[in-house]
Amino acid sequence: MVNRVLLRFSNMFRAKDWWASKAALLMGLVYLYAAWFGIPFLHTVWLSLLSFCTVVGFAATGYLCNDFFDRHKDALAGKYNFVAGKSPVVLVLLLAGSLLLLFVPWLYLPFTKISALLIGLQLLLFIVYSVKPLRLKERGVPGIVTDALYAHTVPALLSYYTFAIAVDMPVQLLPLVLLLLWQFTTGLR
Repeated sequence: MVNRVLLRFSNMFRAKDWWASKAALLMGLVYLYAAWFGIPFLHTVWLSLLSFCTVVGFAATGYLCNDFFDRHKDALAGKYNFVAGKSPVVLVLLLAGSLLLLFVPWLYLPFTKISALLIGLQLLLFIVYSVKPLRLKERGVPGIVTDALYAHTVPALLSYYTFAIAVDMPVQLLPLVLLLLWQFTTGLR
């Protein structure tokens, strides 16, 4: 019974599509920051749980946005699309659920204007990647760069910044630049 519920949840949020390539790396960064910043164990557990929820929320929101605007092309190509055929009510509920997972942790995570800008940038990247008239996913290099930014670079920056302010650690420019270059090049694959 529990396995079926977990499988259904996993399928609903397309976990097999993002967990291994994106989210696992982000959660690894969470543990790196905990060690790097010397965060106590119980605080690390709390921050990790909140981070996991927001990672799932971002991933689900991004996939819902992408699938919603790919419905017709996926149908023509015979490609599976999670939102195809779903009623407007179900789509609204799925989006509301993903946005709740994304935003509720920020009631407890350290949050500043910079956090808000980075979250807004992440959501904007989802939109310009998927939605016409820009729909950068169909424009070669701009699509590849946008994908690298929303899938790896901006989440790494947001998580670094969040953990740094959680423990009042000043931003260390060289490690941050190296981290972002690594994440950006990883995203270019």
